Amino acid sequence: MTTQETPMSHAADARPLSASPFTRTKPQLSEQLREVDRAIADEDNAKAAASAPARSADYAPLGEVITEAFKQASQGKGYERHGQGKDFLDQPIMAIGRMVGPGYNTGQAMKKAQEAKSMTDRGEVDAAVAELLGVIVYAASAVLVIRGR
Repeated sequence: MTTQETPMSHAADARPLSASPFTRTKPQLSEQLREVDRAIADEDNAKAAASAPARSADYAPLGEVITEAFKQASQGKGYERHGQGKDFLDQPIMAIGRMVGPGYNTGQAMKKAQEAKSMTDRGEVDAAVAELLGVIVYAASAVLVIRGR
């Protein structure tokens, strides 16, 4: 991003804005905010990658598991049970956390981790993996609650 560009210019490049922000629907505004968030994250990631020292360690397996947790929440069981067409920030996982604090989200992560351990002890590997992916989602939701999202 040059010094003349702003995060909004990236979102504007992706889709033309209507004449007035008051004529857009809530889903349109939500999508525009997500585009701005993605543009900011892309910029932050590019800056971090450019300033990070070269590493020989491979973090791809970690990224694969995090992506799997994202897919479970956005397309799999989590979406089917809780999504109901709602944005993640509007789902119960976030709404309850905002009502009672991040202890809800971290407590749910702890409960799921304990369940996964019991499942592993019983040889229920696939079920344990699914629970642990849920731990990742609950941990991420706690981060979002703490950040005021």
